[in-house]
Amino acid sequence: NRLLSYHEHSSIERENYLLEELKSGKNIALVSDAGMPAISDPGEHLVRKAIEAGIQVDVIPGPSACTAALAISGLDSSAFIFVGFLPARRNHRKEALQELKKESRTVILYEAPHRLLDTLADMQAVLGEEQPLIIGRELTKQYQEMRRGSLKELYDYYTRHSPRGEFCMLLP
Repeated sequence: NRLLSYHEHSSIERENYLLEELKSGKNIALVSDAGMPAISDPGEHLVRKAIEAGIQVDVIPGPSACTAALAISGLDSSAFIFVGFLPARRNHRKEALQELKKESRTVILYEAPHRLLDTLADMQAVLGEEQPLIIGRELTKQYQEMRRGSLKELYDYYTRHSPRGEFCMLLP
């Protein structure tokens, strides 16, 4: 089958083409190289547009870093909140963290390797250095790992070991 890319920078023409293919009765599979399609993924927009166009959308669940991390974290999974990616801009990120400071449920966040240290620094500033955190890296993939510690300990670790891969963070 033919493969077409669809990502956050895809054109409106690509999106319209895919929607027209669906409207004509063709089946399209949305596949992501970053875990479960449409969860913190640009496919979410395409799914929304398909639903708005009256197109039936089905799912075959794939691996999901957020639920995998929660399952192996040892944290309370009876009530949690999935935030996804925090804002990229520091002041907006700190505002979001201030809101999360009030949260009593387990908080699940995603972060990219190039922003991990900045995010951990902001988390320390807002939540305190001793705030416990669990970081999963490359979850559901071959080089999966989990690290547990305080924000300061994890910041120090990733200062010494360059962040690589995709990260899922859990705040108890």
